[in-house]
Amino acid sequence: MAAIVVHIPSIPGESLEGEGKIDALGVRESVEILASGFSPNAAVGRSAGTGAHSDIEIIKYRDKASPKLAEAAANNVNLNKVTVELLTGPGGDAYMTYELENAYVARMEHETLDESNTAFLAHYDPGTRARPAPTSAGGVTSVAAQGASTTGRDGVLSLFPQPRGNFTEHEVERVWLNATKVTWTYRDTGNSINETAEARLV
Repeated sequence: MAAIVVHIPSIPGESLEGEGKIDALGVRESVEILASGFSPNAAVGRSAGTGAHSDIEIIKYRDKASPKLAEAAANNVNLNKVTVELLTGPGGDAYMTYELENAYVARMEHETLDESNTAFLAHYDPGTRARPAPTSAGGVTSVAAQGASTTGRDGVLSLFPQPRGNFTEHEVERVWLNATKVTWTYRDTGNSINETAEARLV
């Protein structure tokens, strides 16, 4: 099962995957294609066919990083570079890396997890710059996902809402990260094949 770690140099966490890193339960992003200039979703200043990238959402348990993340959100602190790594498993190699430049905490949200893990499902809020849509590519890679492959990489959980179950004692929070640029790097750890793409968000 994959492990997810976040590195924010100014905000240390409690991860066992590296000193000062933050353990995450999931990461979510979406890219919505504005198929038509007349679409109600078309943003002012964007041409037809361009993409609108969401904030990158991190799902995590509350830990020592939580107060500092809240402080960063409240004070609009520039976190500079933030790195999110998807590992093949605990102690494993990073097969997917997100690098965010000029990152900010755009929003934080706290929730008590329920038995059906609905904390991992998509939340739509007017403050979110993009939402799951038929024209979007989005999902959540999560350590709670079912059907992990033999490589240890997680499946993708549904973005559709489900009935809530009984609450548990697990306290989770969502942290939305806004950035001026995001770079995605995929590494095939078995064949040393790298694929890199980037997008400037503003």
